[in-house]
Amino acid sequence: MSEVETKDGAKRHETLIGRIFGWVNNMVNARRERKAKALDAAMEEECNRELQVREWNGGLYICHNGVPLIHQDFLKENAVVVVKQSRYALKLWKEGTL
Repeated sequence: MSEVETKDGAKRHETLIGRIFGWVNNMVNARRERKAKALDAAMEEECNRELQVREWNGGLYICHNGVPLIHQDFLKENAVVVVKQSRYALKLWKEGTL
């Protein structure tokens, strides 16, 4: 057994079971973080695939799944900025936070 200082400054003896529990807890937390990052990356990639700026019929259009919807001339801002903001809003909506 070894002595360990806790957050409140008290000393306690750390047992083998306590160290194993701590290790398992750290592994579970690390896995949870990796899964959350992977899900976030997949969601961002999906939004990037769904919303794009494409050239069609001599003009730039904002497209959803390859279908031209809005011509750049109808926008007050640059189409790239609008698509970036739209992708972010789509991602929030898919996560259920919008």
